[in-house]
Amino acid sequence: MANISKEKIDQVNQAADIVDVISEYVSLQPSGKSMKGLCPFHSEKTPSFHVSKEKQIFNCFGCHKGGNAITFIQEYKHLDFVEAVRFLADKYNIDLEEDQNTIEKYNFNKLYEVNKLAKDFFNLHLLNLDSGKDALKYLLNRNLTKHVLNEYNIGYSPSRDNLLMKNLLENFQEFELVEAGLVNRNDSGNYYDVFRHRIMFPIHNEQGKVIGFSGRTLSNDKNLPKYVNTQATKIFNKGEVLYNLDKALPFINQKKRLVLMEGFFDVIQASIAGVEESVCTMGTELTTEQARKIKKYTDNVVICYDGDEPGKQATYRALKILENAHLNVQIALMPDGLDPDEYINKYSATMFRNQLNQQLIDKFDFVFEMIINKGLKTSSEIESAKNALFKFLVQSASKTITMIYLQKFAEKIGISIDVIQQDYQRYLVNQRKYHQIEKTRRKMPELKISKARITAEEKLINYYLKSDEYREIIEEDFNNFKYLKGMRFEILITMREIFLSNREVALYNLKTDLSDESFDTLNQLLLKEDYLYSESELKQLIDTLVYESLIAEIDDLRKELMRKADKNDLKDFSKYKTLLDEKRRSCEIIRRRRNDKKANI
Repeated sequence: MANISKEKIDQVNQAADIVDVISEYVSLQPSGKSMKGLCPFHSEKTPSFHVSKEKQIFNCFGCHKGGNAITFIQEYKHLDFVEAVRFLADKYNIDLEEDQNTIEKYNFNKLYEVNKLAKDFFNLHLLNLDSGKDALKYLLNRNLTKHVLNEYNIGYSPSRDNLLMKNLLENFQEFELVEAGLVNRNDSGNYYDVFRHRIMFPIHNEQGKVIGFSGRTLSNDKNLPKYVNTQATKIFNKGEVLYNLDKALPFINQKKRLVLMEGFFDVIQASIAGVEESVCTMGTELTTEQARKIKKYTDNVVICYDGDEPGKQATYRALKILENAHLNVQIALMPDGLDPDEYINKYSATMFRNQLNQQLIDKFDFVFEMIINKGLKTSSEIESAKNALFKFLVQSASKTITMIYLQKFAEKIGISIDVIQQDYQRYLVNQRKYHQIEKTRRKMPELKISKARITAEEKLINYYLKSDEYREIIEEDFNNFKYLKGMRFEILITMREIFLSNREVALYNLKTDLSDESFDTLNQLLLKEDYLYSESELKQLIDTLVYESLIAEIDDLRKELMRKADKNDLKDFSKYKTLLDEKRRSCEIIRRRRNDKKANI
């Protein structure tokens, strides 16, 4: 807790007139000696929310929330007491005189200020200058009015002359613009605008301050990324941010739910259509951090992603993350493979609201359909679907729900429910055994392994993260070497699962799929950006791992043969001896190959 004096808190309370503060968020009308309006904290049609200018307090006779201006900001913006005091102090230009250590931790005013000026610059170019006329035409054609563009502070970044940097240098230095992620420096040492010829979406934090941007290209060059986000800064991390959360918060409070979407246009059109509790991720898949943030504001989520197959797959993955955060989830599936923006424009806002209110799909029905739609024609498809269903039910369902869906699955494949129940019980037993083995393994001391093997494992992870070309080379030899169990093994196996499921092997997906501890380990293993990757080095790393794996196998086989000899156990002795000789020959081949390479060098 920061050390803010009582005198300063009193000063904030005196300066922050409660009617002035609340009027920014609630439409108030005179009612006797007080003001009244619709409560922002629960849904109501008849005003029961009263604000007293004389007493400087608010009170709702419906949900019974009440307090002063600081309390209102705490409740409305979901801040703790100190954050609410800071928010109002900033609004009324009050210096809280906090000690320097606290200020360094919390005070990012310069970054907020530079982002605000950049937002105004982009907005000006879109709505008022010729440079933005093509971008404006594009947006108007997508059924966004100038009023909406202004309300969401959407802008345009000019394509040349580094105009943003030149404009901001009147108030800031180059390094401050770099720190904010708006300007970068090339190899020649020259500074340049990061965002060029892009429609600019400002990203706000929950307090409404601009913390970064996402720029959508207007170019036809397919080599350019469709969206570019602000790089990670002290105030911005795309894996932790939810677009439009600041505007959606009061509606989330009222409707007791949050609607999660994939794109900026989806969110804006949905809000215009009356689904104002909508937010979206930053062009990436939902992360654990974003799910935790959602949990802070509500227990109920509706996933409203694109209705095509990739959208359904993304919904399935997001559902699992939200489930892990203990959120109640329903699905709004857009018909005809449309995204929410397309659906609203093709049909109507009324039909869209109906989809979000009357046509929601139960999460268990959605998952069941996703699982069986992968196919139930072959025995392997049935077994795969059965195990996927078991895994989901174990994590998410009560005994009653489990019985319902085991029955549905049995009917779908045409066998007795008793058989499915027996398989399910065996699955539960195996899961308990697995967890017990894992628990025991974690307690065992880690085996001493060579430095060469550790280095090879760590570098191979970086190669797997780098490109599909390197991943394919690794996959060719993957079964010929064995990672030792541990975090490096977890990281590599998770990368493979992502790659083999046709998802992008990227840090934001790994952050979602890995444990927090393993993701921290991965960050520590990452090579420098200028590291010179090469196919020849990769093959040497694979050789090292295969060689080290063979050495370990040879040692195990030798010990087993010695054990058999001591006990005069000749059963399978020749088989073990033959296998040992094969491993030694393979080892010798790799040793010679490595020596030849050294000689050539």
